[in-house]
Amino acid sequence: MGEVRNNLTVSPKLRELAMCVVAVLNGAEYEFHHHAPEFIKAGGTVEQVAALRKPDASAKDLVLFDAAERAAI
Repeated sequence: MGEVRNNLTVSPKLRELAMCVVAVLNGAEYEFHHHAPEFIKAGGTVEQVAALRKPDASAKDLVLFDAAERAAI
């Protein structure tokens, strides 16, 4: 998580999206709980947050996620 938080040169929205996905993949609910609101503050949506619970499906979702977001997922 520290590497994603501190060493990625991406927008805050993509950084928080990545943090949420890493949290889901690692079963780190505490991290997801704290980064999901930051993702929304950075421009994400509640619908996107809900979808991120299933990263494989989110990575293919052309409606909720743009190309950069799908690449980050």
